[in-house]
Amino acid sequence: MHEVSQKTSRPSSEPHDIKEQLEDSVKSHVAKCASASLSNKSGSDAVFSPSGKIPYSSIDFAYKRLVDFIDSCQHNDIDNEDPPKIWEHDWDAFLCQHHQLVNEDGRIQHDGQRTLDHMIKCCISLVEKMKTHWPQYSLDGYQNLWIVKPANKCRGRDCSVFCRSCDATLLVIPLVPCGWALEPNGCFSGSSHGVGYVRPESAGVNREKERPLIVFQTKFDIRQWFLITNTQPLVVWFYRESYLRFSSQEYSLSNHHESVHLTNHAIQKKYPNGKRDKRLPSENMWDCYSFQAYLRQIGKYNMWLERIYPGMRKAIVGTMLASQENMDRRLNTFELFGADFMICENFYPWLIEINSSPDLGATTSVTARMCPKCLEDVVKVVVDRRLDPKSDLGNFELVYRQVVPPDTRLHGP
Repeated sequence: MHEVSQKTSRPSSEPHDIKEQLEDSVKSHVAKCASASLSNKSGSDAVFSPSGKIPYSSIDFAYKRLVDFIDSCQHNDIDNEDPPKIWEHDWDAFLCQHHQLVNEDGRIQHDGQRTLDHMIKCCISLVEKMKTHWPQYSLDGYQNLWIVKPANKCRGRDCSVFCRSCDATLLVIPLVPCGWALEPNGCFSGSSHGVGYVRPESAGVNREKERPLIVFQTKFDIRQWFLITNTQPLVVWFYRESYLRFSSQEYSLSNHHESVHLTNHAIQKKYPNGKRDKRLPSENMWDCYSFQAYLRQIGKYNMWLERIYPGMRKAIVGTMLASQENMDRRLNTFELFGADFMICENFYPWLIEINSSPDLGATTSVTARMCPKCLEDVVKVVVDRRLDPKSDLGNFELVYRQVVPPDTRLHGP
């Protein structure tokens, strides 16, 4: 079994699907509000104030929800016959308070009679326990940024960046026509006589990674190719080369423009490069060898061979195994995919999405060299290897070949 901690975006068009995706975000906000937001600002005076508009009960709410989450992960809540009921309006109020604290320079009301040191120590201790059950904690920030991507469009077209989860849901919840109402449980009520509603195109709702590894203060992602030559049993080929795509502007959580957060070349080529470090490529692309040279300069060259490259391989194999049942089972077929990864501050890769029919155009000097070579190597694996199993495979390497156990069931005559 492959260990995969990566998390991908999921297509959503139903309200209950969106609710499930927001649960992860809520847990992150709880942890941040409980302790990390205190260290994000300059001292407790920047968080607490006698005239603050955010009730102190928000800290208690966050603390209790964090305890509930840890108990659930440790299965301590199995014998709890009467779990606490938390209503949706309680969550809405908490998320609004979190937004005020982080984005609107809000303050938590504090009369000075309570001692904060003990509360802060308890919250930090609780968050430390949570980290073992929350792999994404190292990527989470404070801004609650979301990226919504239409499922049937590519190259970053019509992608939107939001700073609140409720704004992101407005883009993917089905439209409600006249005479209908959307209830809190996600159902529609009202007269259905001669009335329907139009469902919008599905979209991928992806939580923005607010603490990625950045190069010279600029965001990037990695485009990694892999090839599937059989689905039952699964056979996965991994391409040894990859390339980085940079944003044209320096990374900033306060600037939500697409030129900052969406690294697609089709997006970035619309904008001139901003005031960035001169060591960044003017074409906003590096091949993996340039990235490895950069890692060597900062004393982290071993991270490529020890974490980044093996982590990407594990993520691809694990994701393909998880989706194997939904793959078409056809002989003599193959497909090339393009996976997008981001690297976090501790140099572990996180899988963002997988694209079918990836762009193989010679858009820059990097892709002009790599794309024709990749297509040539695809032919070597799919055609040449079939004629000669020992033929050259180019830059592809076999990373997974599924072994199907023999059928031991007894069959009748």
